[in-house]
Amino acid sequence: AQLRQYSAQFIEAEVLPRRIFQSVGRYEAPGRFYKPALALRDILRAKPGVYYRFVELGSGHGLAGFRSILPEALAWVFPGAAFS
Repeated sequence: AQLRQYSAQFIEAEVLPRRIFQSVGRYEAPGRFYKPALALRDILRAKPGVYYRFVELGSGHGLAGFRSILPEALAWVFPGAAFS
């Protein structure tokens, strides 16, 4: 329930980061992480002016999934001069 409330805050947010990266594991707890992540995904995709990337991992909630996606997340959030 807390993550659903958290994602709902983005609906009316007036200011958001220019680039947002989000990932979720397909095998994470459905009600606790997975479904709220999908709700947030839908909200952020609809926000104008936000470069948004969502990745669904074939894992659960753990270090292996985090380690596998971290380089991509950092490259997305901090793209360097090519984005400027």
